[in-house]
Amino acid sequence: KSNRGMVSLFYKVLLKPMVNLTYLDLSNCGSLGNFETTEHLVNLKTLILYNIHNINEMVPSICKLKSLIHLDVSQSKDEHGRYPHPTTTLRKIVESLPYLTSLDISGTNLAGTGVAETDKAIGSDIAGLVNRVYNPLHFLGLYETSHDACLRHDIPAKLVSYTR
Repeated sequence: KSNRGMVSLFYKVLLKPMVNLTYLDLSNCGSLGNFETTEHLVNLKTLILYNIHNINEMVPSICKLKSLIHLDVSQSKDEHGRYPHPTTTLRKIVESLPYLTSLDISGTNLAGTGVAETDKAIGSDIAGLVNRVYNPLHFLGLYETSHDACLRHDIPAKLVSYTR
């Protein structure tokens, strides 16, 4: 088997019996494939994926974890925090996770460029979070995000981490 296949098998065997798991921190685990091995974790409240490679491949599986309250997809390395369609990806995450109150996207480009992409983006300087204008996140991590996202005015979050 390929190295990637072995990693996927490892996590499948490890996580399969943990159906009642509520907290999972896989920080710095490299690449986790498409992350389908977690879709049965219906009780998961906190998922930390700090410094995970190819996290864009994992987004569809992350979006199936409907009970998530806290999600950390932050990165410390520029090359790992680049999403090909950042606004669409962020929008999909927040629209798919109805209980999400805490989101850390530090070190990524998920906050977009700050330029409104549609008329709907009015009310949020982060187009991917436009649906949270009237239901702001409790926490949003924007440390070292692309295009100085932390300096924008209309951020739909009560508490924001940032760089000064």
